Amino acid sequence: MSEAYINRISDALKKLFDRHRIVFWYDEGATMYDIFQSLDLEGVSKLEFDGNAFSLKYNMVVAYPDSRFIVYSRFAVPDNEANWLLDLQLAGGMFYADLSSLYAGECHIPMELRSEIVDGHEAFFKVAENRLALAEKLTGSEKKQAIEWCMLLIACRCDGTLDDLLFALFEEEKKGKSTLYKRIVSYKLEDTLWNKLSDKFRYNRERGVKNLIIVLFQADLQRYFGSAELAGDALLFMSKWKDSSRHSETFTYWSHELEQDLNIASVLMQHPVESILKIDTYACVNWIVATTLQSHILNNTIAVDTAEKWIAMRQQLLFFNEAEHTLLALLEACRMLDEVRKSDFSVTSPTGAFQTYYKQWFLIDQHYRHYFQQVAQAENASMLGLITEQIQNVYSNSYLLVLNNNWQSLVDRLDCWQISGITPQTSFYNSYVKPYIEQKKRIFVVISDALRYESMVELDGMIAGLNMFSTSMCTPMLGMIPSYTQLGMAALLPHQMLSYENDNDIVFADGVSTQGTDQRTKVLQSAYKESIALTAETFLSMSSKDAREFFKDFNVIYIYSNVIDKAGDNKTSEGTVFAATQDELNHIVRMVKHIGNCNGSNMLITADHGYLYQNEQLEESDFADFKPMGDIFKVNRRFVIGNNLVEGKAVKTWRSEQLGLKPGVMLQTAKSISRIKVQGAGSRFVHGGSSLQEVVVPVLEVNRSRKTDISQVGIDVIGGASRITSNQHTVSFYQTEPMSEKVKARSLRMGFYDDKGGLISDLVTLVFDSMATESVLREKKHTFTFKSSVSRLNGKEVELRLEELITGSDQYKLYKMASYRISILFSAEF
Repeated sequence: MSEAYINRISDALKKLFDRHRIVFWYDEGATMYDIFQSLDLEGVSKLEFDGNAFSLKYNMVVAYPDSRFIVYSRFAVPDNEANWLLDLQLAGGMFYADLSSLYAGECHIPMELRSEIVDGHEAFFKVAENRLALAEKLTGSEKKQAIEWCMLLIACRCDGTLDDLLFALFEEEKKGKSTLYKRIVSYKLEDTLWNKLSDKFRYNRERGVKNLIIVLFQADLQRYFGSAELAGDALLFMSKWKDSSRHSETFTYWSHELEQDLNIASVLMQHPVESILKIDTYACVNWIVATTLQSHILNNTIAVDTAEKWIAMRQQLLFFNEAEHTLLALLEACRMLDEVRKSDFSVTSPTGAFQTYYKQWFLIDQHYRHYFQQVAQAENASMLGLITEQIQNVYSNSYLLVLNNNWQSLVDRLDCWQISGITPQTSFYNSYVKPYIEQKKRIFVVISDALRYESMVELDGMIAGLNMFSTSMCTPMLGMIPSYTQLGMAALLPHQMLSYENDNDIVFADGVSTQGTDQRTKVLQSAYKESIALTAETFLSMSSKDAREFFKDFNVIYIYSNVIDKAGDNKTSEGTVFAATQDELNHIVRMVKHIGNCNGSNMLITADHGYLYQNEQLEESDFADFKPMGDIFKVNRRFVIGNNLVEGKAVKTWRSEQLGLKPGVMLQTAKSISRIKVQGAGSRFVHGGSSLQEVVVPVLEVNRSRKTDISQVGIDVIGGASRITSNQHTVSFYQTEPMSEKVKARSLRMGFYDDKGGLISDLVTLVFDSMATESVLREKKHTFTFKSSVSRLNGKEVELRLEELITGSDQYKLYKMASYRISILFSAEF
């Protein structure tokens, strides 16, 4: 016999002695006697059994009770009645030297199962790697079914669960391969697999990996309509698959594949959209919702709160990101159109019109901006084509033109540019900055070029949501006209009189030019020596340490940012002004944080002017029938500055003193939203006129405290039945307070666990982000589905665990726990 075979016998015996003190070897015919004789096992005495049972027993039990023995017999195993060593044999181990027995011994397989297991799966045991892995898993006490299950997991290179095995098979099927399944078949383990699936999932359909995937997806979809072909454990598997970070890509692949193969969209379109909103099996649900929303919006047949509820429901589900921007664009369209329809744009006084704009009408401009921000990123821009046409038409013709025509009628009757009860922009320094100087407090003033009021409202929410920052939105100021950068920036500086000198559009404050940060520093220091002006880029380039050192000598710091106007005033980039607005908001938030890191506690954020923007190609009728004439030293799409200007119906002509400026200059502003024809200039983004969008200038006060002021909403498990009486159980969760800037949303993963910490239900993640003030609207429900084996826990306590993700990790911590008792009389078929 080969040395390898002898070594295998020796190794098998050593493993037996790891578990037994005495090992019996019956070798009928003494075919292995020479090998027995040659064995040299450390610490093991060799004995031969040949009618000497009593002397052997004496040696092994009395003389040497702690020693190890191998008892060899050249005869067959005697009958129990005639076997005087039966007690020792039953307590010890049995050794067989044939190959299948050696494999069984090597893998700790009971000899009575040797034929069924080893001979039945011969190909498996021929692979040394398989035997090694199986030996590590078995203890010698397992039954046939458990052993074959271990073999199946080893064949698929999996750990310990059916879920892991299926993930491996589905991943391979996705790649168009079948190596694992062919191996299962070659090892004759396919019955083990399909019997397990029949037992756990109630799957009894045609065998095949792809067919199993199809049936699983069909069952997952069926459950949303009150039935499912498979057992609850199969549905729990699908829930786990969707939620798995490791295997979600495979789920997504098969979802898209089967969506096409099974024509799922046409099936779901037969159902009311409200009945499919919670489905997360297929991505096409998003597009069905989008198509339905599109139709409703075009026909004005949906309420805003309904659209918001639909989107909120989809937002928390798988695949939302595949249609996110398209759906959010539709929601913004719905909101904007609703605001326009419910608004009355008639005006009776300048004060009333100004106030109504900053309290209500600004929302239309905000939704318009948000709509086009989403359109720019839309996954299906063609779906939004008709909506975009409607949005552009309603915004320009039903809102922008109507409102500003009415507003212009009031402006035309003004003898001077001022509105009762509204702070003029020229008073900014005295009204907002000077009080900080008088209180000897350092103040940072951030001035954003062309930051509109509607954008400042959004910025207010962003900063208010920061830890240790509080905000106060002030009543907006009446911006200067012409509403352009030079004049608006000058108005925010300390001065007695603003003026035009040298026949150009540069504005002087008390005889000092205000163009550039050096000149603005000079103007600031003329009023208060400890002042300085600098650009946002300069400020952000400083480290916190350097900035703290730099600002020791200054208590008034003006910081200028120019992201929006820079994009909008360029003809080639004016179409990106809404994207630039979002960039600017993020830019300012960064500055606010940096100011805080520099120990700055007090901030003011404002703008020089707003703007008009229409996201469409303008018609000839949008331009004024007017040609500027006179001694002109500045002409723009919205204004003219000069002397001896010729008046026209399309513009309002002002004397500089009517606008609060030094006398001696004439100015003209285009009426309503019309543009003056200027060669080479952009036309969609304009400012300089007197429209509400241009002259409602925002002011935001920001303060930084030293204490954390951010919290999260609290979640309670609402009382009720604490007994679980079926394989499905609905639990209600209550959000204890509304979400706000300082009270953030909370995301919780929830599931039921047994007393050993084993998951016995589906896992669900719910996001609690309701801003509703009515408590009943802050309640959420989820129906948990339990494993089919849950009835085995009858009469025992189980835990509902609410867990939240630990920031910066993939680990969870316990947030809250509730106890329930299982009271299921029988395991329901589900």
